[in-house]
Amino acid sequence: MRNMNKLLPALCSFAMAMSAGLAQADPVEAVYGFKVKDPAAFVGAFDTLFQSDAVKGHRVALWAAEFDGSSPSTHVLTVDFDSYQAMDEANARRRGSEAWKSYLKTTEASTELTGSMLAIQRGSWGEGGSQHGAGAAFSMAVQDPAGYAAAFEKMVKAYGAKGAMRLMEVRAGGQGVTHIVLVSAPTMAELNAYLDGLFASGAYRTFSGEVGGIRKLLTVSMYRRVKTWER
Repeated sequence: MRNMNKLLPALCSFAMAMSAGLAQADPVEAVYGFKVKDPAAFVGAFDTLFQSDAVKGHRVALWAAEFDGSSPSTHVLTVDFDSYQAMDEANARRRGSEAWKSYLKTTEASTELTGSMLAIQRGSWGEGGSQHGAGAAFSMAVQDPAGYAAAFEKMVKAYGAKGAMRLMEVRAGGQGVTHIVLVSAPTMAELNAYLDGLFASGAYRTFSGEVGGIRKLLTVSMYRRVKTWER
């Protein structure tokens, strides 16, 4: 997730588009970019917020930007929900709470929202993604979502998801980005080792040939997980 104004772009978490049609049951992810002046205080504010039942139904991960080009964001926050209805209910409960008002007051001077995005999970492969400490986000513009999704799934099955991979379709806030592929691994070294192997594989060469005319890669960003909250 490179430039939150151009993207998402983050994090993501991690992802792309599995079909052109909308499946109502597909999980959704809200992504927010922040410029954070005091990361420790920001984490502390979330620790306090998650002591409240007002955030019941929220699964939140905070990622620090390690390699993110010219993006003004220092951190990306991902919030995962099982459905749009679950997202609406959780957001309504949080926004009407005193705990949320306190969080906003606590962080208003030390954080700046730089962008936001809503994405739909269209495919997921591998295990352990919720615990992984490193992630990469590949943002792109795709002309044929169904064709891309089919080629992507074929590649993953041929090579194997040695990390965790997600294919996300951008619903809002993408600024030209239609899809994001999210790849995660326990460490940054393991993440890059997996990507090195994937890019050198015959499965990836076949995939590149199949999607070369329907996909334009826009940005590649890497993130380090700071902390996860769930209630």
